[in-house]
Amino acid sequence: MSELEGGGVRDNILNRLIDLGQSNNVNVLYAVESGSRGWNVASADSDWDVRFIYRRPLKSYTALWPRRDVIEVMDKEASIDMVGWDVIKALRLAASNNPSIIEWLHAKEVYLEQSFRWPESKDTVVLWNHELREIMKDFSERHVAHHYLSLLSRQYKAYFLPEDAPVRLKKYVYALRPALCVHWMLAHAGSGKMPPMDFKDLLEEVKASLTSLHTKIWWSAFNGEVQNWLNQKAQGTEKESYGRYPEIDAFIKRYVGESMRDIVNEELPTRTPNRAKLEQFFRDTIYREFIAGIGSIFQTDAFVKKEREIIQ
Repeated sequence: MSELEGGGVRDNILNRLIDLGQSNNVNVLYAVESGSRGWNVASADSDWDVRFIYRRPLKSYTALWPRRDVIEVMDKEASIDMVGWDVIKALRLAASNNPSIIEWLHAKEVYLEQSFRWPESKDTVVLWNHELREIMKDFSERHVAHHYLSLLSRQYKAYFLPEDAPVRLKKYVYALRPALCVHWMLAHAGSGKMPPMDFKDLLEEVKASLTSLHTKIWWSAFNGEVQNWLNQKAQGTEKESYGRYPEIDAFIKRYVGESMRDIVNEELPTRTPNRAKLEQFFRDTIYREFIAGIGSIFQTDAFVKKEREIIQ
């Protein structure tokens, strides 16, 4: 059993983030829960997948030799997997429409979000991630949808063939969620929005997008299987299998193949995030002084003290 079960998970993870920032001499700007817990489809033994973005001291960005731009900490005993990207890596990936960054910016489970003041207007306090999310409104819906289709295709080929073979409960997450996300994006084409991170919210919004009587009848059978799968997954473990779900399998299969890629190309717009804005945002991030942790939603005296030491 994980040492985190029974409460105190968020505080434990926040303390780890603070300690990680201090031990690596970085300032954690933003941290979220990703994976099955972030999607609200966790099993009893699911890991906590913490993803974060950090900045190093200013002088390290002018160093002759580049620093490593990833921090990884895995605690198997506590089932916590923490991976962070340097802000320069994160913003470069954002410029290329990296779906992970875009999803993190829309995460429902946020552990930490830093604020800072603009020197020109000292009364204005902004959240770092909100500023980046505003810039990333120009993401390419087509690129993200192709990412989901690629995830789905890999999962389908690796775990769903032959069609009568048992499939682990966990593997259904990594096939069904991308299929639902593409369905959602096609129903909201041109909106400039991402599908909900929470799986149950995603289901509800897909249901709301159905129009014909035929699809509503189909949804009843499909959703019945999904609810059964969700219940079994919540009560089981990551490695358990309960046979196959015919309605879910049929839905997933619709999104495998070139025909769906052609539909995505026809229906979804492609855009490119404004690189000039991202570059200015990078300068703002490394030059402007954050409020030494005071802007964090988890402000504590210890947190403020540690963050001041990191920034200095």
